[in-house]
Amino acid sequence: MAGRSAVGYSFGMGAVALLACVFVLAWHPAVASGTAAPSTSEVVRLVARYAMGDPPAADPLLMLDNGVQVKRSHWEGVMVGAQRYYYRLRESMNFDPVSRGVNEDPEVVAVVNAGTYAEMEIYWLK
Repeated sequence: MAGRSAVGYSFGMGAVALLACVFVLAWHPAVASGTAAPSTSEVVRLVARYAMGDPPAADPLLMLDNGVQVKRSHWEGVMVGAQRYYYRLRESMNFDPVSRGVNEDPEVVAVVNAGTYAEMEIYWLK
């Protein structure tokens, strides 16, 4: 009986570890999208998950020098495949490179919900 419970416990812990890995991989765009060039819809889906959702474990808050907290994805962008994408929200404070004046030459990939309060521009830097 003790042997069975140990085997069951080991199997149960392995299943928990596997589920945890699947959850992390689903939230991590660089792994989730693989090495093939992602479609625009895939880029939008993954970047929007970071922009609109609560910060997942892979997207912690950063404390800026002025005391403002910002999502890491908003400051550093989101890796999708081999490309880093940034986002700007129409009705929000923005901390992406273009909004900070660090780079003024973005390649816009998509504008989601154009003309609405929820408008979001997704771009990469040339």
